[in-house]
Parts: sequence; structure tokens; C-alpha cells
Amino acid sequence: MDLSVIVHKVLQEVSLEIKKEDNIDILKKGILSPIIEHIIKELYPYLLRCLILVITIFIFLIITILLNIRIILK
Repeated sequence: MDLSVIVHKVLQEVSLEIKKEDNIDILKKGILSPIIEHIIKELYPYLLRCLILVITIFIFLIITILLNIRIILK
């Protein structure tokens, strides 16, 4: 038997085992959920800063527009 045939059969068997409902639940709850929670905890401060920056820029934009309208109407 060639090594590629053995690897192919092993990968097929692993794929079939992973597709079983019990194994999917283990992967979701045991592996994926903790990884996603960790990523969100790490990115949260950056997302908060970006949100504050966007809000600040939006406020400055509104103020600039209002001041320009005020100058135009005089």
C-alpha cells in the first residue's frame, strides 16, 4: 500500500467520526467556544476604542456641519 492511500483512508475515517453529532458537540463546547471567548476578550478593548473614535469623529462632523450652516445663514 502506498502512503497516500493510507493517509486518504485515515482522513476519510476521521472525517466520518467528526461528523457524528456527539463529536460535533464536543468540538463546539470543548474547543471552539473557549477559543472564541478568548478572542473576544482580547479584542474587546480595541473594538471599544474604535467605537469611541467613530463616535467622536461623527460628533465633530456634526459640529462642523452645524457651524458651516450657521455661517452660511448669516
